[in-house]
Amino acid sequence: MCVCCRKRFLQTNLLRLSIGSNGLELFLGNKRSFYLCFECLENPKNENKIIKIKKLDAQAKHQLKEIIALWESQLKNLPQN
Repeated sequence: MCVCCRKRFLQTNLLRLSIGSNGLELFLGNKRSFYLCFECLENPKNENKIIKIKKLDAQAKHQLKEIIALWESQLKNLPQN
């Protein structure tokens, strides 16, 4: 389930993130994690909502923007079916 919109999706349709000592990061198999759907990631208004839900600081907002940019660049590089 996406923590932002609270909708249910298959895990393959969600981005899994975790909060580590360095702030927000992609899930690496340890620590607690949470999921975000692609719709919420694409909407820039949801950035503040995600930060508030997970009680993160301003640095995490910058990290979230970097993760979203990385995710979007990876999507563009995928072969089209």
